[in-house]
Amino acid sequence: MHERRANAIGRAATASIPRITLGGLRLAVLDIEQTANFMIDLFHVVARKAAAAKLTFYMFGAEEAENAAAVANVEKMYPDLPIVGRSHGYLKGEALRAKVDEINGLAPDYLWVALGIPYEQAFVEEFTPRLFNVGVIKTSGGLFNFLSGSRARAPQWMQKMGFEWAWRIWLEPRRLFWRYLTTNPRALYLLFNKSRPSNDRTPRD
Repeated sequence: MHERRANAIGRAATASIPRITLGGLRLAVLDIEQTANFMIDLFHVVARKAAAAKLTFYMFGAEEAENAAAVANVEKMYPDLPIVGRSHGYLKGEALRAKVDEINGLAPDYLWVALGIPYEQAFVEEFTPRLFNVGVIKTSGGLFNFLSGSRARAPQWMQKMGFEWAWRIWLEPRRLFWRYLTTNPRALYLLFNKSRPSNDRTPRD
């Protein structure tokens, strides 16, 4: 999640949240309910709370049919949730810049970006300055595939044990095997060598 730290209200809201450094990344220490209450968050918890608070969503990413199906299912599940717009993620150049400006004009409280790694991270880095009216930008990976129903989540026991990555490899071995093989050792190195507790409750950029 990209925090909009230029927002003074947002800075004040996060000032008391404890932080740790894990794998070189500075993270908030919150349980699921606290996280949901903080960023109104996990998609279904966020959607329920956002619907109740009349906070708006924009859903950007995936292919057109996948995006449309995901949004249609979300609208069925949460009829009171205001979705101000949606778009597939296959845009480049001037068409992409125009879409970003359109999203900024709609000023959603939450922008869900599902472009896959590393494209959604590059999107956030490049376009955050142009999305100054957006409340929260949330990178979402393959979320829309699950929301559309085209891809099933791992069984509950695998989710609880933290093995959903293995389920995803089983579903898409050709695409994901080498990604996990090459990125996981690096992640483990960072986890063990660049992690530390912190009593500093002041959030940083």
